[in-house]
Amino acid sequence: LYIGKTSLEEAASILSDSKLHIDCDCGNVHLAYALGTKSLVLFGPTPGCYVGYKDNINIQSQICNNCWGSTEDWSRKCPLKYDKPICMKSITPQQVFSQIKNYLFF
Repeated sequence: LYIGKTSLEEAASILSDSKLHIDCDCGNVHLAYALGTKSLVLFGPTPGCYVGYKDNINIQSQICNNCWGSTEDWSRKCPLKYDKPICMKSITPQQVFSQIKNYLFF
C-alpha cells in the first residue's frame, strides 16, 4: 500500500500512531520497536528466537525454517527451489488473525 510512496519520516509517523504493526522480519519492525509500537512478525527464513524482539508477537514457521544465509540469494529465492517459500506459506492467515484478535481484543 505504501511501499515506495513514503519517506522514513512518514513511515515513522504511521508506525508511531499504530496499535499493531504486522510484517515479516524487516526494517520497519525495528523502526516500530524503536518507537514503542508492538509488531506481529512472521519468521520463515530468519530465526525469530534469535532476531525477534521478545515484546513482539513472533510467529515462526514450524517447517523448513532458519535458512538465512545458506545461499547467496536466500532472501530472494528459496534455497530449496520452491516457487514460493514453504516456510512462509506454512504460516496460515488463521494463525495470524488469532494472534491479532488476542492482542487487540482480549
